[in-house]
Amino acid sequence: MPLSAGPASVVRGRVDLIGEREAPVALSVVQRVSNHTSKNSRWHEWTEISRSVHAEPFYLVRESGEAILVEPGTNTMLADTLETELPPNMPMHRVQRADARRGEVFFAFGDLVQGAHPRAQQQGYRGAEMGWILRPGSSDKRMLLAGDLIATRYAGRISSLHKWALALGIIWILFHLLATLPFVASLAFGTA
Repeated sequence: MPLSAGPASVVRGRVDLIGEREAPVALSVVQRVSNHTSKNSRWHEWTEISRSVHAEPFYLVRESGEAILVEPGTNTMLADTLETELPPNMPMHRVQRADARRGEVFFAFGDLVQGAHPRAQQQGYRGAEMGWILRPGSSDKRMLLAGDLIATRYAGRISSLHKWALALGIIWILFHLLATLPFVASLAFGTA
């Protein structure tokens, strides 16, 4: 499917690197545990102490081979599987990490514009290489990156929406067929 410039665009592709870091976008959340007891039970709660996001430009390569330059900002949100680490030098703490690594399939949400970048495939004005660039949204200055996990997590909902779309499409066609049938019949069999 061809891309078109505009706000609130979603692009899907495999992560490819520009720099030397294996993960151009990485999230780390440090949490501390609070243990609680009551008369008959024990439980614990994790409280977030700090959160850090490292984000640098990378490419999303579509199935067609087209490379889209992704320029994440400081407000980048990453939705992916969290890996938990228990640092030995920090008792009562855990670190949860998520990252976008080379070769992983991701969805990126932001504003899609055309511009020059090294892996662009289209010829622009005066021979400049023009390609697609995805930037944080102009309204909220955020970019959302979501791994393929999001599609599997909402598979039931996606299937339900597909069924509803099909059913409503069929109802729309039947309604318009019945509503325009007298007009079409008078055109075909009527007299002037």
